[in-house]
Amino acid sequence: MADIAVALQNVSKRFPGPAGETVTAVNDVSLHIQDGEFFALLGPSGCGKTTSLRMIAGLETPDAGEISVLGWRVPEDSKQARAAMGVVPQLDNLDVELTARQVLEVFARLYRVPHAERAASVARVLEIVRSGQLGTLQHMEAGFKVAIKDKTDLRHRYETAGGATMDLGCYPLHWMRQVAGAEPRVLTAHADQGARHVDVTMRADLAFPGGLTGHMVTSMADHEPFSTYLRIEAANGTLFVTNPLAPHNGHELELTLDGKTTREKVEGLSTYRHQLVEFVSAVQTGKQLPTMGEDSIANMKLIDSVYRAAGMPVRGTLL
Repeated sequence: MADIAVALQNVSKRFPGPAGETVTAVNDVSLHIQDGEFFALLGPSGCGKTTSLRMIAGLETPDAGEISVLGWRVPEDSKQARAAMGVVPQLDNLDVELTARQVLEVFARLYRVPHAERAASVARVLEIVRSGQLGTLQHMEAGFKVAIKDKTDLRHRYETAGGATMDLGCYPLHWMRQVAGAEPRVLTAHADQGARHVDVTMRADLAFPGGLTGHMVTSMADHEPFSTYLRIEAANGTLFVTNPLAPHNGHELELTLDGKTTREKVEGLSTYRHQLVEFVSAVQTGKQLPTMGEDSIANMKLIDSVYRAAGMPVRGTLL
C-alpha cells in the first residue's frame, strides 16, 4: 500500500446559494493521511466536513485541487478507489423493505457478480402457461383491491388522473394481457363512482382472441383489505396466484392438474428491485427490456376502453 493513504492538495468546493450567491463549502484544503493513521475531521456544522468526505469518496467533484486515495486519483479513478475503501455513513442507505440477503443480491446483480437466476412470480406463471401442461386457456380472473381512505389523495381526483382502474386496475389488466399474449376487447364494464368521474370500484369483462375470456375487478373503497390475485382456468386444470403484485411480501402459486394440487413459492427480489436490475442491465448492455414503451401504450389503451365501456371519460380528457 502507498505510504500516503489519502491526500488532498488545495481542494475547494463551491455551491450555489439560495439567493443566487456562491457558497464556499471547502476552501483550499490540503491534508495528508498516512497509511495506518487514525484521522478525524472535527468542526461545527457547515464547516465542510461532509463535503470533504463526499469528495474523497468520489460523490462530489472538487472545483479546484487534487485528491488521491490509496494511489488512485479521485474523481478520475473513483471506481477503483471506492473498491479499495470502506465508507460507513451516519445513516444507512439500504432499502428498508429488503432483507440482508436481498440487499446483497441487488448489489451483486448491479455489479455483475455471478448468481443463480431467480424468476419473478409472473415469470413463473408464464413458464407454466407456455409449457402447455394447463392445456387450452379458457378464462382468467384478476384483481387488485386496497382501501385508499384519504379523499384528498390525488387518486380520488379526476383532474390528477385518479380512479381505481387507473391506479390499481392497470396491474390485473396487464397480468391477463401477459398471460394471453394478445390484446382483448372490452365486453362490459361497471363502475361505482365516488368523486366526480372517479371510479372507486370497477369490474370489466374481456374477450381475447381464440375464445379466452377475462374478468377484472379493482377497488379502492374504504372497507377493502389488501388483495391481489390472478386465477387461470384451462382445459387441464387451474392456476391460482396470490399477490403477483408484490410477491416479496408473501405469495403462493397453487397449480391443480387432474385433481392434484401443488403449491410453490418463487424466490426473488421485490418487484421494484427486479425492475431496477432489468433497467440497469439494459443501460449497461443495451438489451431490450421485458416490457417496452409499446406495451405501456397498449395497456393504457385497454384502460381507456374500460372507462368508455363503463360510460366514463378517459383519464386526461379535458371536461
